Amino acid sequence: MGEKPKHTAGPWEIDSVSLSNMGALEIKGIGWRGSRIVAVAQFSGGSEDPEVRANARLIEAAPELLQVVELVLAGYDAPLGVARDWREWAERARGAISKARGE
Repeated sequence: MGEKPKHTAGPWEIDSVSLSNMGALEIKGIGWRGSRIVAVAQFSGGSEDPEVRANARLIEAAPELLQVVELVLAGYDAPLGVARDWREWAERARGAISKARGE
C-alpha cells in the first residue's frame, strides 16, 4: 500500500451505452483526469443480460475489493502491538462485497 497503482484509480462506475442491435455496459474510472473506460461488458439482442450486469458490477467494485484486501494484509503483516481496526475493515469489506453483488 502507499504506492501509486498501475491501474486506473477508482472509484469506477457503470454507464449504459446503446449501439444499434447491441448494448454495452462501460465500466469507467472516474478520477481527477476525467473518466476513462476500463472495461466493456457487451450484450446483444436488444435486452440486457442479468449475468452481463452482474459481471459489470463485479468489475466496478474491483478497486474497493483490492483496497480492503490490501488493508487486511497490512494489518496481518504489522508487528504485534500495532493497533488494528478489524471492525472498520470488516465494514469496508462488506460494503465492497455488497457493491459487487449489486445489493
